Amino acid sequence: MKKKIYNILRSIFISPEMLFAVVLFALNYYVPKIFKSIGQWYITDANWIIAVGINSGLLAFSLTQAKEILFPTNNTLGLLKKWPDYVLLKDTTLVGIIYCGLCAICSFFVFIFKKELSEYLGLLFLINLAISITASASLVLAHWNVKIIVGQSEES
Repeated sequence: MKKKIYNILRSIFISPEMLFAVVLFALNYYVPKIFKSIGQWYITDANWIIAVGINSGLLAFSLTQAKEILFPTNNTLGLLKKWPDYVLLKDTTLVGIIYCGLCAICSFFVFIFKKELSEYLGLLFLINLAISITASASLVLAHWNVKIIVGQSEES
């Protein structure tokens, strides 16, 4: 249990998603005009649909990737479970799904409370987008690695 908590915390705090969030917060601090103009773009017309649609689409995509990672086809789950880092893979996949889910939920809340959050709309939009895209890309890379691991195990 201790190792699982350690893996999950490591996947959260030592991750490209967290790096993007920190960089975007820092940029917002030093160059707020860019983020305010993005926030103005977000609040006008129906641009919020883009944010909600992208984040929801990335959540759906991430769920399919996670299914392929955790439950590969061709009856290779047994081979994958023998891999020493399978628990880490499973925990990191879970964190990726949670990231995408939280970003999808946050994009809905940002839309609902866009008047109250008007000062931070650009920052929230970019953070949600960056984290969703990065988490989805990480899951794609993990899926490719699973295919490589399973392929090498089958050849042996």
